[in-house]
Amino acid sequence: MTDQPIPPDMTTAPVLLDVRGVTVEFVSKGQPPARAVECVSFRLRKGEMLGLVGESGCGKTTLMLALLRLLPEAGRIVCGQIDFLGRDLLALSEQQMAEVRWTGISIVFQGAMNALNPVRTVGDQIAEALVRHGTLAPALHSGASAGVARNKKAAAPRVGELLELVGIGANRSGQYPHQYSGGMRQRAMIAMALACNPQVVIADEPTTALDVMIQAQILELLDTLRHRLGLSVILVTHDLGVVAEVCDTVLVMYGGVVAEYAAVDTIFNDPQHPYTQRLLHAFPDLSKPEEALVSIPGYPPRLDALPPGCRFAPRCPVAFERCHVEPPALHRLDGFHWASCHLVSNQ
Repeated sequence: MTDQPIPPDMTTAPVLLDVRGVTVEFVSKGQPPARAVECVSFRLRKGEMLGLVGESGCGKTTLMLALLRLLPEAGRIVCGQIDFLGRDLLALSEQQMAEVRWTGISIVFQGAMNALNPVRTVGDQIAEALVRHGTLAPALHSGASAGVARNKKAAAPRVGELLELVGIGANRSGQYPHQYSGGMRQRAMIAMALACNPQVVIADEPTTALDVMIQAQILELLDTLRHRLGLSVILVTHDLGVVAEVCDTVLVMYGGVVAEYAAVDTIFNDPQHPYTQRLLHAFPDLSKPEEALVSIPGYPPRLDALPPGCRFAPRCPVAFERCHVEPPALHRLDGFHWASCHLVSNQ
């Protein structure tokens, strides 16, 4: 998709991240590889918020971990290219990639309680990100605990500034994660992700396990910081209402592939892929309370037993013979709109 057009309001924004044909497999002894992500492409421009949506198990988190080369040992990037500011991240050494993480691309992991170390203060963990990845120099030799302590003390003003930025008092930097509420822990994770002034922030379902009011506050915070700091954000979520509210573009995934990719208005007003249409019909419309919600029958495909044709065909209400034998290509429609469906190719 190197020649893809872009939404009108993003035409002057430079491309920060250009992902082309990324494929990820998981291997286990004695088993065929499970292809979790296949030939996924998209672009992220400066100041853009991209919504990445789809059912659990469709490959969203795997794709994000691949961008940062943080896949578990069993995962491997089979092919593709990930260009960040003109550098192919897949061609970098691990040391070079470590320099990109946090300073260029950072991530807010799903489940802050699991991501934060329970026996270290929140401020200490944010300071470590500054020492390891920021402008503060770490101690040069092992056993230099005093040097590490001095560095973290020097980072204290910046830690307080970051906590204040996300709505937490700087005086709470010495507290432990269990002393924070769920929403505060998520804010602290956002503060850590912003520590080294990255240009791209990946928010992997940042509102998981939070109540509705706190979810709204966290998402409002992300959107505010995006505009205030000029960030580009990839928001991984199940919530289509959130996507409609804060995102510029939307990438819909199903079974590890791109189902549809378009500007947010196009996705909500003119969806072309049957999966996107069913997702939207399964979401309540407050303006039409009398309408019954539509569920999608069946289950997402197993990655080690993918169907031979379209991966959505076994659940698709409009599938025909070709859908069950031939995987559809990702077709470009008018303007900034892509969909992988044989019905689209016949238009």
